[in-house]
Amino acid sequence: MVTRLSWANGTETVTHLVSLVDVSANGAAVIMQVIMDVKPVADRPCMIHFENGGVSTGPIPANLVAMETMDSGRTLAKFAFDSVLANRDLIPHQRERRAWQRVVPRERRACLSWRVGDDTVSVPGEVQNISGGGVAVQTDVAPPWNQTIWLSLGPVGEEAGPAECRLVGFRNDQPGKLIARFAFVDLCPLQLYQAAIEIPK
Repeated sequence: MVTRLSWANGTETVTHLVSLVDVSANGAAVIMQVIMDVKPVADRPCMIHFENGGVSTGPIPANLVAMETMDSGRTLAKFAFDSVLANRDLIPHQRERRAWQRVVPRERRACLSWRVGDDTVSVPGEVQNISGGGVAVQTDVAPPWNQTIWLSLGPVGEEAGPAECRLVGFRNDQPGKLIARFAFVDLCPLQLYQAAIEIPK
């Protein structure tokens, strides 16, 4: 999903490509978080434009409600959509897992867990990329199909998660390793995403 943010600057309109982190419905409002290279304006509405496979939702008026500077120098910004019409156009798009932009995380340490009878199997892994819809993890053990997998991120004792996901595919990587692809059962929890890219709390 291509996401653009624009606002009026005098007689001109400036537009920036942004990275979509999270979008969710909250009653009649829609809350969205994006990562961007510049700071958005706070004294006037912005316009959000979404494009997915040639289908566009925009422009949707939105107001900035919070922003913070990340360690990387980029800006994490949260917007609230003005119009409840955004729910009809946008929320169905968040279920299109392949539409989410994948990012390479800074925190790669992962733990995958699943049930085997009365026991829980846990194996270490290394996250290759993550998005709002899914995650790719390098591991040396093939997780089971058609079963709930729990993903945690971070060092032992300080993990974020777990998040519920399911295996959707895997491929062989280097000898003894494979890359397993998972889809989150419910969209990637924000806490997990923040841990992956190390967004300051």
